[in-house]
Amino acid sequence: MFSSIKEKIWRLLHAWNDKLFSIGGKEVLLKAVVQSIPTYAMSCFRLPIGFCNQIESMMANFWWGSNKDGSKIHWKRWKMLCKSKFEGGMGFRSFVDFNQAMLAKQAWRILEMPHSLLSRLLKHRYFSRNSFLDAHLGHSPSLTWQGIYWGRELLLKGLRYKIGSGLHVRTGLDPWIPGHSEFRPVSYIGQPDMPVSTFIQDTMEWDLTLLGEYFGQIDIDRIVTIPLSFYQAQDKLIWHHNSTGIYSVKTGFHLANSITDANEESTSDNNNTWWKFFWALQLPPKIKIFAWRVIQQALPVAKALHKRKIIDSATCSRCQCAWESIGHALFTCKFAKAVWKQTQYRIDFTGAHAMFNGDYVIHKAKTMDKVEFENFICLLWSIWNDRNSVLHGGTNRVASVLVSQAQIYIDKYRLAKAKGRERSHTPDQVVPNQLLPQSLRPNQQSNSQQGATNQQVSRPGPDIPQQLQHNSDNNAAGPTATAANGIPWKPPDVNCLKMNVDAAVNAMDKVLGIGAVVRNCKGEVVAALSKSVQGHFRSDEMEAKALFHSLNWAFQQQIPISQVETDALRVSSALATSRKDLSCFSDLIDDVRCLLSFFPRVTVTHIRRHANQAAHGLAKYALELDEDVFWMGEIPHPIFSIIVNEL
Repeated sequence: MFSSIKEKIWRLLHAWNDKLFSIGGKEVLLKAVVQSIPTYAMSCFRLPIGFCNQIESMMANFWWGSNKDGSKIHWKRWKMLCKSKFEGGMGFRSFVDFNQAMLAKQAWRILEMPHSLLSRLLKHRYFSRNSFLDAHLGHSPSLTWQGIYWGRELLLKGLRYKIGSGLHVRTGLDPWIPGHSEFRPVSYIGQPDMPVSTFIQDTMEWDLTLLGEYFGQIDIDRIVTIPLSFYQAQDKLIWHHNSTGIYSVKTGFHLANSITDANEESTSDNNNTWWKFFWALQLPPKIKIFAWRVIQQALPVAKALHKRKIIDSATCSRCQCAWESIGHALFTCKFAKAVWKQTQYRIDFTGAHAMFNGDYVIHKAKTMDKVEFENFICLLWSIWNDRNSVLHGGTNRVASVLVSQAQIYIDKYRLAKAKGRERSHTPDQVVPNQLLPQSLRPNQQSNSQQGATNQQVSRPGPDIPQQLQHNSDNNAAGPTATAANGIPWKPPDVNCLKMNVDAAVNAMDKVLGIGAVVRNCKGEVVAALSKSVQGHFRSDEMEAKALFHSLNWAFQQQIPISQVETDALRVSSALATSRKDLSCFSDLIDDVRCLLSFFPRVTVTHIRRHANQAAHGLAKYALELDEDVFWMGEIPHPIFSIIVNEL
C-alpha cells in the first residue's frame, strides 16, 4: 500500500551522489526533503513499523555514506541520531513517533470538534454508546480508525483537566495536577471521586488547610501553581505540553520520543546547556557536525577500526608511535603537536590524549570565549582533514600553513555571515565590527561611535534576586531593552488618572504580592494598594492576577482610571488581541477584560521596569503583610522616596 513512498525515497537517495554533498548538505536534504515525503500518509494511516525502519535504514546509509562494497560503518545507531540536538543527537525524526504524533492530531480534532462530519461518522460506527476517549478498537476496524485509535493512546498521555469550578473533576481519578507524568495525585487519602471544588474557596483561591489534610506536600506544591479564574467555570481537558493548551504535532512528537526513550533505557546526553551553546556556534554546519562526531566518539580512527576488526593494527599510521585514538589523532600525534605549538592555545597533551566523549573539548570551551573556541574547533577540523589527506596519498602541510589556512577559512565564513546580516538589516542597524576578521574590519576610528553603541545596547540587564523575584514579563527583553530602561514614569493627561500595577512573589511561602498606585496629572497619589494573595504561578499569570485584583479594587473604590500601565508585555499584548486559546493565562485575561468593561475608554499599555518602580515597591511590601492595605490621598510610606523623585 505504501510502496510508492519507499520507491520515491529510494530514487531520490540514489539520484543524489553523497560524495558531492558535505555532511551539512546531507542533513538539510534528509530533513527538508526525505522526511517530508511520507507526511500526508502519516497523518491518515498508521504505517507499519517495518516500513518505517526500511526508510530510516535508507536514510542512515545516505548519512554515513557508501562505497563500492556497500554502505560505510554506521558509527551511531539511527535512534541516537533521532534525538534532539540538545540531547546529543542530530534532530532527525523517528518515523514511528512522528506517525503517532500526526495521528494524535486527528484524535485531538475529534475531541475538540465532536459535531464535525468525521466525528459523527466515527461515533456512529465505533463509540455510539460512550465517549471518544472511552471508545474501543472494535471488530474489523478500518485503517483510518486504527490509526486514530493509536494516536489517541499518545493523546491520553498528555491530556489533563484545566480547573474551572472543579465540580466535574474527580480528585483521585482524573488527571488534573500539572507536573506529574500521570497528572494524578501522588499522595492523597480522601475519597477518589471527591470533586476538586471541595478544595477551592469562594475567593477562587486554594484552601491550603484542607489541602494539607488530604494531600502530601509534593502534591500541594503542584496544586498551588494552578491559577483559578473568577469567570471561567468550565472544567476542560487541555494538552499539558503546550503553553496554549492546544495539541501540536511538535509537542506530541517530543512526548512520544521521550516515552520511547524511557522504555528503551535511553543513553542520551542530558547536558542541554552545553549542547545549546555548541549548536549556537557560528561555524559552518560541516565543521559543527565534525565536532559533534568528536564528542560522540564517531570518528574512524585506527583504534576504533581495529576494535571493529576492520584493520589489523590500531597503531597511528602517521607517527607509528602509539594507538590512534581521537585524542591522539587531534592532539598528541607528532604532526598534530607541531600544529598546536604554532598557536597560542595551552594544550594539556596528557588530558587530551585520554579524552573520552569529548570531555577535553568541553573543558576547553569553559576556558575560552566563544570566538576563540570557534577558532579552536576549526583548527581541529583542519588537523583532521590534513590527516585524512595524508592517508589517501596526499602530503603533510607545514604546521604554520595549516594554522593560517584554518584562520583564513573561518574569517571568510564570518565575513560572509556578517554581509548577509548587513543586507537583511535596516539602514540604522549596524553589523558589529567584532564579527569581522581583524584584517577585514573597516576603519576603527570612523566606526568607533557605532561600535560603542552596539556594545551598550547588548549589555545585559541586572540580575533578579531569587528569593524575591520581580515578575515582570521578560518577553520584551531585546536589543534595545537596556537603553529604554532609563525612561521615567510620565504623568497622565489633564483630568485623567493613571494606575500602575506590578507583582512580586515569595517563592518559598508561595505568596503573591500585588502593588497598585493611582496618580493624577501632577504626579500626586490619589490611591494606592498593597495586597497579598495565595499562589505561585508563571510570571505572566501572576501579572494578570495582579492586574485583575488591582482593577477590582479600583472598581470597588469608584476610582475613574483612564489609563493602566504594566511592565508585563505578554499581558498587555494579550489584551490588545482577540486571539484565544485553552490556557489558564487566557482565562485570566478574560477575567481582566470583564473588569475593564466597567472603565469606559480605559487603555492598557506596556512600560519598562524603570517606569514602574512605585508599583513594584508596593508589591514587595505586600509580601510582608497579613491583610490588605490601601492609602487614599497620601503617599504610601514604603515608596515615599520613589514618588517624590518622580514628581
